[in-house]
Amino acid sequence: MDDIVLGLDSLQQHYRRRFPCPVYIFHEPEMTHEMRGRIRDVVTDVQFIEIRFPPAPPGLDTTLTAQAVGYRHMCHWFANDIFHHPVMARHKYYMRLDTDSQLLGPVNYDLFEYMDTHGCVYGYITEFQDQPSCAGGLWPLVRDYLAAHPEIKPVHELYKDIPEYRCYYTNFELCRTDWFRQEPWATYFKAVDDAGGIYSIRWGDHIIRYIGVRLFLQDKEVHHFRDIKYFHQGSFNC
Repeated sequence: MDDIVLGLDSLQQHYRRRFPCPVYIFHEPEMTHEMRGRIRDVVTDVQFIEIRFPPAPPGLDTTLTAQAVGYRHMCHWFANDIFHHPVMARHKYYMRLDTDSQLLGPVNYDLFEYMDTHGCVYGYITEFQDQPSCAGGLWPLVRDYLAAHPEIKPVHELYKDIPEYRCYYTNFELCRTDWFRQEPWATYFKAVDDAGGIYSIRWGDHIIRYIGVRLFLQDKEVHHFRDIKYFHQGSFNC
């Protein structure tokens, strides 16, 4: 709660005062009245949306803690499910911030307007290398998927242009919502989802996003936000 209050305050101070936009908090049923009150002290017009994750898939490692299973639910949600929530149909773009994301300085232009004006589909702050233990098998799966669908013409080449274990820092991202509800993303994500690695290995939304965006979007459709001062879990973008 301390993190989300700090993060929302930074959003108010450094962005929403100049560029008003709706703020949604997707939460599980454990969100209490007291928690909502603390958040509304910072952002009075925030909208709370409760989500309930399905049971863990059959055959999942029974030694996983509830927190570990919850993390996998979160990865599945941000990788694809969020785009199909009814609230997303209201908006052409959405910007994701985690509960522990903070803006460290003023953002001097409308991020959504920038994306729209420049025809961008995806925006990010930085990339990094994920742990192989959390991404094993994903690149070979996508390689086999592309081989089985020669009609798909990727923009960038797997392994060469899309290095293994590379991913976006998706705790900050801007997405054009309709693009993630249609082809080629839809079929690509279904192949990833059907393989079960999100739950069995912990393939993250950040690594699934990276492969799909790099496979199917032109460079001009992806924007690297280099001028946003940002903090998340000890990492700074200054």
